Amino acid sequence: MKRILFIGQAPPERMDGVPFKTTGLFRWLSSVGLEYEPRTDFKLFHNQEGVFVDGKHEISKKKTAVVAIVKFAALIDFFPGHAKSGGHLPPTESQIVAARPALRKLVSQFKPNIIVAVGKLSIQEALGREVALSDVVGKKFAMSSHGLSDVVVIPFPHPSGASTWVHMSQNKLLLKSALQLLRSEIGFTS
Repeated sequence: MKRILFIGQAPPERMDGVPFKTTGLFRWLSSVGLEYEPRTDFKLFHNQEGVFVDGKHEISKKKTAVVAIVKFAALIDFFPGHAKSGGHLPPTESQIVAARPALRKLVSQFKPNIIVAVGKLSIQEALGREVALSDVVGKKFAMSSHGLSDVVVIPFPHPSGASTWVHMSQNKLLLKSALQLLRSEIGFTS
């Protein structure tokens, strides 16, 4: 069974048990037939799609298989505050550097097969370089670090409502490609 680590930028102001709960991430996953079920071990399910009935496509929410154990992490372990313009402050470089040992320890203990780097800062941390979202979303990258080998990194844009990147038509296609890559890495090709 695959082990997937989603790495975001920072935890929310209040943790209600499920990171990314108020963002578009779970809607994105659901759009490619992957459903998330929070429990003690978070699990990602592959859903069987329905059939055409009376000209409408009905989607069955029947869980067909547990396909991954999921863990959520962030570049820093605290909420960095609110931006004056609205939204949340991104973590600073010094905050990321200070939290890096704890994140590396988590990665080495969890031993993920797949890292989904969520948001530009997380992508840059995972890939170890500056990036433009349009150059990396929709692609996968091999990573060998933290005592691990053959880890696949799949960049996702940040799913907050504040990001306008995901609303541009060419970027929607890149996001769809990233979601399909995740499905494929889990083991579903259709």
